[in-house]
Amino acid sequence: MVDGQQTACETPVPKKNSKSKRAISAINLMGDPAILSKADFQSAFIDIGIKSGDLVMVHASMSKFGYIVNGALDILGGLFAVLGDKGTLVVSTNTGQLTDPAGWLNPSPPESHIEKIRKTMRPFDPATTPPRNRGQLVDAFLKFPDVYRSSHPVRSVAARGPLAADLTQTHPLHDPEGEGSPLRKFYDKGGLVLLLGVNFSVCSLMHVAEAIADIPYLYEDNPVAYAVQDNGTAHFVALNKYSEAQGFDRVRNAVKDDITTKALGLSDASTIDGRILVDTAVNILKRDPRAFL
Repeated sequence: MVDGQQTACETPVPKKNSKSKRAISAINLMGDPAILSKADFQSAFIDIGIKSGDLVMVHASMSKFGYIVNGALDILGGLFAVLGDKGTLVVSTNTGQLTDPAGWLNPSPPESHIEKIRKTMRPFDPATTPPRNRGQLVDAFLKFPDVYRSSHPVRSVAARGPLAADLTQTHPLHDPEGEGSPLRKFYDKGGLVLLLGVNFSVCSLMHVAEAIADIPYLYEDNPVAYAVQDNGTAHFVALNKYSEAQGFDRVRNAVKDDITTKALGLSDASTIDGRILVDTAVNILKRDPRAFL
């Protein structure tokens, strides 16, 4: 020590009240009645009917469960363990930031900034473009090896497992949940929806019901996406068909007997057959096309 300063050859001695120690103590002493690990999630997934070889799409809010020892890795690890080598896991990797900023809301950018955003926006890259508001679980999932991601500039989907390449191979620009899309294939293959600490309002598969019912509002006031064209250049393109409905939890009463739920930590985990969910939603939309707005 020279004049109170640590020299390069000296080993630092942790202070008893260092910020790092206080941070660790804050985690250990949160008082959460729920401390969850991979084994807890793995057991819960089995209890709610997920089996080896299944096709599963997950939506999660990790903060609802309490303290998860290894964060998203415990949830994903539990899922991979149950699904095994023959199972496929799917997540939504939406990128709403790749739209014309003139249409952004909450917040809207100052008009003086719009042209700069347009000129410097990078086109969608499945390997590098980060999802927007999809949560820690999705961010962690994309870091795993052998993950495939579809090419849609706004509504991409990622998957890992033997069905991943087929699910993500095509993604129609102007009909993102229609025929040939990843989520329509997921529905056709009888995939299982897994909700962790969330309700149906965030369930992307519900957009398939809107596409099948061909609801009129899908063609109204649609976003302008920054899309790569066949010649390799990117342009802003108005999407022909798109949904931003968020009232999907109104389907719950109609499918309540088809949901399997288990309490887990401070929240719960639920599964439902994707075909039952979509078919029920289609019937609702046929009676009331604006049921989920």
